[in-house]
Amino acid sequence: AAEGGYLVPTLLYNVIVDFKEDEAIILPRANKIDMTGMKTNELDISGIATKPRVSWTAEKAQKSTSSITFNQQSLTPYTVAAIIPLTNQLVEDSPFNIVSLVSKALADAITKEEDRVFVVGTGTAQPTGIDTYTFRSTSCGGALSLDHIQDAYFGLPQAYRNKAVWIMNGRTIADLAKLKDSNNRPLLLEEGIISDPGFPALKRRPVLEQNDLASSKIFFGDLSYYWVGSKRPMNISIAKEATVAGYNLWERNMTAIR
Repeated sequence: AAEGGYLVPTLLYNVIVDFKEDEAIILPRANKIDMTGMKTNELDISGIATKPRVSWTAEKAQKSTSSITFNQQSLTPYTVAAIIPLTNQLVEDSPFNIVSLVSKALADAITKEEDRVFVVGTGTAQPTGIDTYTFRSTSCGGALSLDHIQDAYFGLPQAYRNKAVWIMNGRTIADLAKLKDSNNRPLLLEEGIISDPGFPALKRRPVLEQNDLASSKIFFGDLSYYWVGSKRPMNISIAKEATVAGYNLWERNMTAIR
């Protein structure tokens, strides 16, 4: 620096490189319910628990009776949010539109957090994730094989298989990709799926990577039977005269983005 480096101006390239994160996989495939405008915070969804059964009889014979029973699930909404305070000097002097940049980052954070809880959410002050429920399961005993995949595939009722997807951690996909069948062919094949050319598939059903799920688990099911209710759309609010985390924004020349 002393030999002339101080005289050379530092160049700042007017761009911010985005930090890419995993894409959401649950919400795009879930059954979404718009609860906007509803005068309640709870949504009850009725379903059929058992269907009637029919039976054959001889001519003139008395017909048998049957029944149908119902059940109900309740969806209760929770709020996901964050507030980022910025100095007004930063907003004014930044070479970027810092408000727009932060707003996009907040929206991305909400999308990522939603996908996490849709998979592993506890249901306490947050949505109930798939991993919280109890399903029919196949134990691999720590040594995954083709037989376990077959058991899981055919263990799902036939009516759900045509739209079912596999959900697993990226490390699990890597281990699965190394498995070979009896002809030494990879178990995980690159199938040509019309909507997602070249996307990994297993038994001709898509494999979705979800890295919040433990690497010791694999799910196989139809995500259209996962219901997501949305009470209000995502929105961005900006305040200059509020109190945030004990700081008076007006006194400190700050702006908060919520």
